[in-house]
Amino acid sequence: MNLRQSRAAGAALCVAAALAFPAPSASAFSRPEAGMIVNCAAASPSQFQCIFPALSANLVIKYVSAQCVGTPTAWGGGTAGFALQEFQILTVPPTGVSEVSFQIPITNQMSLGQTSGAANPRANTSDLPPSVASAGAPVTIYARAGTRPQALIDFIPPSNVSNLRMQCTVSLSGEYETGD
Repeated sequence: MNLRQSRAAGAALCVAAALAFPAPSASAFSRPEAGMIVNCAAASPSQFQCIFPALSANLVIKYVSAQCVGTPTAWGGGTAGFALQEFQILTVPPTGVSEVSFQIPITNQMSLGQTSGAANPRANTSDLPPSVASAGAPVTIYARAGTRPQALIDFIPPSNVSNLRMQCTVSLSGEYETGD
């Protein structure tokens, strides 16, 4: 057998092996991943509600996080810091018919606020950087296809800021159940 015949035989053997032992599908190793970020709307002066889009399949949520940014528009001295008080995820489980609330631990409660007075003699609130507070945690939360997971964020506003413009976002990541 010459070199050309040897290569042809080797290639034929590789094709035969590939046909006899097909590669496993991607779903055998992992489920389709999901990641979503939503902006939240003020539900009250100290609470934000965040509504995710409807799910196309059952979802196993693996991680959730929230970030709130507050910008003072009127300064009363002291700090513009605020504290996250509560962070909840609400979902309908795959076998359930009603919404279930999951309390998410808050590990970073106090925002990084600015101080005024001698330490920070800013006269114009537009010069003030925003205050930020965040929370996040690994979780295992199940959500049913066709439902819209929600998040609720309660915070304690600073007492010395007469008007705090707040924006919050929530993200979740997880895996869609494929039925395998």
